[in-house]
Amino acid sequence: APGTPYQANLHSISAEDFPVPNRDELTNAPSFFIKGFTLKEMLSKNLPFAAKDDVRYTFNSVFFEKENLEFKTVSSDTKRLALAKTFVDAETKNFTMLIPIKAAKIIRDFLESADSDLEIKIMPKKSGFICENMTLISNQIGGTFPDYRMVIPDMTNHLISLSKSAFLFLIKSLTPFLTGDIQKIILSFKPGNLIAYTDENELGKGENSLPINYEGESFEMAFSYRFLLDIISAIDEEEMLIKIKETDKPAIFIGKDNDKALFVSVPMQR
Repeated sequence: APGTPYQANLHSISAEDFPVPNRDELTNAPSFFIKGFTLKEMLSKNLPFAAKDDVRYTFNSVFFEKENLEFKTVSSDTKRLALAKTFVDAETKNFTMLIPIKAAKIIRDFLESADSDLEIKIMPKKSGFICENMTLISNQIGGTFPDYRMVIPDMTNHLISLSKSAFLFLIKSLTPFLTGDIQKIILSFKPGNLIAYTDENELGKGENSLPINYEGESFEMAFSYRFLLDIISAIDEEEMLIKIKETDKPAIFIGKDNDKALFVSVPMQR
C-alpha cells in the first residue's frame, strides 16, 4: 500500500570475484574477420537445428570450422542438420570450436544491426567476438563434434525441384490431421507430382498434392512435420531442391543455385 515501508535484500558477489577477461590473451590471440551480417545469417540457419537439452552436450552447440578458404557453422540434434558456409581470409590457420547455444544466440542478436566486420578471436578453451564497441567472450564446449560429413549423402539418385511457398502451403494444409507427439507426413514422389498425406486417425486422413519437377521412379518417404517446417522456413530461395540418395537415408534440402546453406533430415519409419 502507498506509504508502507519496503525493504529488499539482494544477494551479490564481491567485485573481486567477478570474472575479468585476460586482456593480453584476448589482444594477442589469433583472429580473423567476417562480415557481421554474414555470421548473423549463418547462425540464424543453425540455431533451430541444434539440440536444446541433450545430455550429449556437444549437440547443444554450434560447431565452427575453418578449413582453408571456407568457414562453416554446423548444428545438429542427431535427427537433422544445418550447415552454412562462407569464404574468409586464407591467412588464418584452420581451426574448429564448439560455441554454446546461449552464446550463439547472443552473438546473433547483437549482430542484428551490425553492418561492420566481426573479429573472432581464437583462444584455448575460449572464443572472443568483437564488433564495433561490443566484446563477447565465451567458453568453448569441450569434446568432439561428430563428423557431419558422414551424415550428408555423397550422391543423388532422386532430384526433385519444387516451389518453396507451394510446399509450405501443402504441408500446413495437413495440420488438422496431425495428432499426438509423432506428427508424421508421408511424401509420395511421382513423375511430375508430389502427394503428401497423413496416417489415418480418429479425425480421418489428410491428403494434398502439388506439381513438381521430377522424372524418376515413384517412391515414398516420411518426415517429421515440425522438421519440414523448420527446413522450409530456413531456405531463402523460392525454388528449392530435395536430393535423395536412398529412401531410407537422410535427405538434403537446399535452395536452388545456393551452395552456402544446406539442411539434412533423417526420414521417419513408414
